[in-house]
Amino acid sequence: MIRAADGEGPGGAGQGEGARAGSAQGETARGAVLIIDDEESARELFSAWLIEAGFAVRTAAGAGEGLAAAAGRQPDAVVLDLKMPPDPWGGLKVLEDLRQRHPDLPVVIASDKADLRHAVEAIRLGAFDFVDKQEARSKLAIAVGNAVRFLRLQERTEALEAENRLFREEQERRNLSAFGGLTGASPAMQAVYELIQRAAPTDASVLILGETGTGKELAAAAIHYNSLKKDGPFIKVNCASLPETLLEDELFGHEKGAFTGADAKRPGRFELAHGGTLFLDEIGDMSLATQAKVLRAIQEREFERVGGTRTIRVDVRLVAATNQDLAARMNEGRFRADLYYRLNDIVLVLPPLRQRKEDIPLLAEAVMKEFGDAYRGKVLSPEFVEALGAYDWPGNVRELKGVIRKACILATGEVVRVTGLPPEVLAAAGSSQARGGEAGDDLSAVESALVRRALDTMGDDLGEMARDLGVSISSLLEVARRHGFR
Repeated sequence: MIRAADGEGPGGAGQGEGARAGSAQGETARGAVLIIDDEESARELFSAWLIEAGFAVRTAAGAGEGLAAAAGRQPDAVVLDLKMPPDPWGGLKVLEDLRQRHPDLPVVIASDKADLRHAVEAIRLGAFDFVDKQEARSKLAIAVGNAVRFLRLQERTEALEAENRLFREEQERRNLSAFGGLTGASPAMQAVYELIQRAAPTDASVLILGETGTGKELAAAAIHYNSLKKDGPFIKVNCASLPETLLEDELFGHEKGAFTGADAKRPGRFELAHGGTLFLDEIGDMSLATQAKVLRAIQEREFERVGGTRTIRVDVRLVAATNQDLAARMNEGRFRADLYYRLNDIVLVLPPLRQRKEDIPLLAEAVMKEFGDAYRGKVLSPEFVEALGAYDWPGNVRELKGVIRKACILATGEVVRVTGLPPEVLAAAGSSQARGGEAGDDLSAVESALVRRALDTMGDDLGEMARDLGVSISSLLEVARRHGFR
């Protein structure tokens, strides 16, 4: 990739002028742009406007020069005219050649609005954007800036994928792949792995704290399968899903005839977990009466079934989890202090997703693998993954999985695009771009990008496009009018 222009390579006198002007900015240029247009006046105007906006520019006077210039030192973006000899619409052939030779190179079409039908065809062939030449003074630099950012996003995604591959290799080397499906390479997750490694081989009780959807059950499984009891059972109980009487029966079992309907003896989860690990999820929702019985079972390693008198002794490793503030519940008299201190030999805190957003690309990849054959052939676009990183995910990894799954189901093609994201995620992505973008990069540019993606996917069907974007047809027409689409 070239980052600042100079006078080398094919492109004629026009190219030399753009190169000299661009080189004055050196490495501070926002990106290297190649202009391919057979009209000298258009090349000069586009060069001046883009250089003024901070880009390094080269120009080419026709198809042959343009393809040679792109092959010599690939730019970050191309501005391409559609009407070029030898064919009336020679720019379409240049576009096809560029897409074949440089599939990741974004191409912005700059042509007359009267050529919109051919511009739509160019978008379908893979062009990044279309700018009317009559409006190029105000819109060309914005479109090119978006194109350059798109390219660099792809580059960052590829670099991250390479980094993730290295991490997975390191993870396998350190036997972190056994961590129950927990996924992440961030420092926060590395700390989680480290604590699991230290806690798992002991017989200490572990209390896992974290918001809903952060993976508390996965962490409990990781502790079990890295423990000395890994060959024993891993038994789970959700303490919030059952009323008090049923929860006691679930935990300790019952004898035949203990109550109406107890036609046979039934072992409880404590008994079933003998020689392994018992995971008490959402323990903060347990009643005080049941807490007292659980405390005795933990301390004495013994209990009686409901309706029974025989004491049953067990060897069980206990792991508990909650999304509630147990200290606050103790102060309110709703959670026993002695049980709390018995549970928290080791406290493992799982970070919310908003605090480890660098893990989102890796999580997205893991989600796609988890779905397996159901979404074979689907690919998340770089813009889709970037948009995921702008949202704070109050439902954490569970919410992320649901959003990706829905987007894959609704995607009409192989590429899953940002148009498949729910409004709250799109709004966060739009706000992020508006705050962090360069000059001219605002919500309007994001809006235009969404419409371009919908055009690329659905063509001219306004009804389908409006449904996919989640707006009315009248709203879509207003957006199209503002951005020059027909």
